[in-house]
Amino acid sequence: MRSILLTIALAAAIAAPCSAHGKADPAVVARVNQLLDAYSQKQIGTVMAMLDPGAAMYGTALKEFYTTPRGIAALLSSDYRQWNSSRFGAPRNVTTEASGDLQSVFFDAPFAIVTAEGRKRAFTVRFATVWHRDPAGQWRLIQSMNAVVQ
Repeated sequence: MRSILLTIALAAAIAAPCSAHGKADPAVVARVNQLLDAYSQKQIGTVMAMLDPGAAMYGTALKEFYTTPRGIAALLSSDYRQWNSSRFGAPRNVTTEASGDLQSVFFDAPFAIVTAEGRKRAFTVRFATVWHRDPAGQWRLIQSMNAVVQ
């Protein structure tokens, strides 16, 4: 079912003109900010509640690809063990595309952490996200991929 939904969404995106090239829906921007805040504060329940039922998430390692709530929760838990505290800066280089109930938001965000050993580290995380508007009008994260840029 998930692959059928993604195939239909891809076909619709190709066939339909973009309704918001370069301009993100303010509700999607708010969801991106909520996601970054919840993730950096290790609020796994909040992040999980933002996901579409058919969500797919890539981590930074090649082997990290998850399509089940259990897998995504394990990915988040693994990430959270790597730091004591963290904070994202404001997204930069934001690009968006929208078609119907799908909106992509790609961006870079500075990320600062204090490791479990007390070391401070700062780097940039590059995100590629796709959001799906559910029947209730709520934007849900359906696809996410990131890469750490050092």
